[in-house]
Amino acid sequence: LDYIDAVLETADFDTLFSVITQMLQSGNKDRILATHLFIGDAMRLYTKYPDSDGNPSTSKICLLFQQKLPDSTVVEALHKNVFSNIYAVRSSTVYTLGRISLKTSIPVLKESFRSSLDNDPLLLPQLLSALVWLGRSHIWKLIEKMASSPHDMTRWAALGCGFLDYFDNPKSRRSVIYTQRQLHILDMLKNDQHPLVRTEAEYKWQQCQLALNREKRDEQPEKAPLLFESAQIRFRNLMSD
Repeated sequence: LDYIDAVLETADFDTLFSVITQMLQSGNKDRILATHLFIGDAMRLYTKYPDSDGNPSTSKICLLFQQKLPDSTVVEALHKNVFSNIYAVRSSTVYTLGRISLKTSIPVLKESFRSSLDNDPLLLPQLLSALVWLGRSHIWKLIEKMASSPHDMTRWAALGCGFLDYFDNPKSRRSVIYTQRQLHILDMLKNDQHPLVRTEAEYKWQQCQLALNREKRDEQPEKAPLLFESAQIRFRNLMSD
């Protein structure tokens, strides 16, 4: 990751932040996504890059970049791109904000979540993940809002948010509560009016029951239906063509 140092040493920080901001505001999808990669590497990955002794190491110039970026124009540009009219930009921006762990981004992500309930259900799982990375609590209340939506796609997105993908027989009080929350959402949706929502909820409810019942753990649930996550991946692939 020496390229990060090489880029950071090309100019002073004011100039660098100005250039990065311009790239984020360019409206060019490929340029914006490449800029996200650089920001993410400079803010996160580089801190884990081992030195010659195998210990985590961060260069001084990279540390300065990490300290100065939260107060730069880059953050405002990222926040504006959460509402871009290009899906790939919205999704990548949300991921980047979660990855670089800026707490000031929480209100923007919450605003995006509220508008996405009606207008952008495919973005909702990404928004929930970013809010979790930023330490946002009450995630299950947000998932319940999705599951209670009048919009079929939003209810389906509740099943694809990542919190209903893995099931286990809980051993601790915390894991019992987690499983109860999973079952609550699945109970809300397994009799849903829309077949895609209903079949995925039924499938995952069955998976959860098998995990809870030790005698049936070796049994396999019925063949998986079309899951929200699969549909989301297909959409992203279509949009990237």
